[in-house]
Amino acid sequence: YTPSNVQSRYLRIRGVTSAGADTSARLAIDEVRFWKEPGGTGTKYPTTNLTSDTSETGIVVSAGHSYNQSYAPWKACDSSNSTMWWALGTTAANNWWQIQWESGTYPTIPIIKSMVIRFDGQTDASYFSLKGSNTGAFSGEETDYGIFQILENTTQTFG
Repeated sequence: YTPSNVQSRYLRIRGVTSAGADTSARLAIDEVRFWKEPGGTGTKYPTTNLTSDTSETGIVVSAGHSYNQSYAPWKACDSSNSTMWWALGTTAANNWWQIQWESGTYPTIPIIKSMVIRFDGQTDASYFSLKGSNTGAFSGEETDYGIFQILENTTQTFG
């Protein structure tokens, strides 16, 4: 993962096969952060530990599916390895987690140069993709930033 310009209003992490096809093999994320500098340094997003999907002004996290509210999307950004977002019961169509930078707070979308992710052992997918969209539609207009192998219970830094 050596991005030169990851810059999209919406960034989506999706469970995929090694070939990039959507899969129902579920994701479970203990922690995810996006960083403005390589190696997980500089400004991080979200900049605070979330307490709800919209607790940080200008940032919204969401998911295609969550097992229940105990595993809500914001739990992937609360800085705790004892909580997680969990897509148990997902389908290939809704096996994703995303972050959005709202235009009112972020008229210029941050350029992301690294991400730090810790996938929980409840993850069944072996790979994830990172895609970006400026509309949020993810219906063919998105940018594909790559496919990455998942190492469960290990904090992985990309970039």
